[in-house]
Amino acid sequence: MKTNSKRLLPHTDFNQNRDFTVIFYISRDWTYLSEGELVIYEKNLISGDFKIYDIINPEFNTFFSFEISEHSWHSVKKIKHNWQRLAIIVDFDLVKNVN
Repeated sequence: MKTNSKRLLPHTDFNQNRDFTVIFYISRDWTYLSEGELVIYEKNLISGDFKIYDIINPEFNTFFSFEISEHSWHSVKKIKHNWQRLAIIVDFDLVKNVN
């Protein structure tokens, strides 16, 4: 994924064919002024409101993984200061043993 000034609004990557995602950050020179952090949310199922659960800094040579479900809400903050958010993103589908 290569994004310059973009952001991703809260969403899930829910798909019946994917079980979890691994994000490996490969951009150098990230600072807090750059922003572009991955924001993980908890969603109140009654009110529909979002609450920030965690914020993941896109620092070089770090990775983050999460389960993909209808409840795995996340977003990416808008990138500032001409920094590029470069990441390798891999989605996995676990083979389910059907007997």
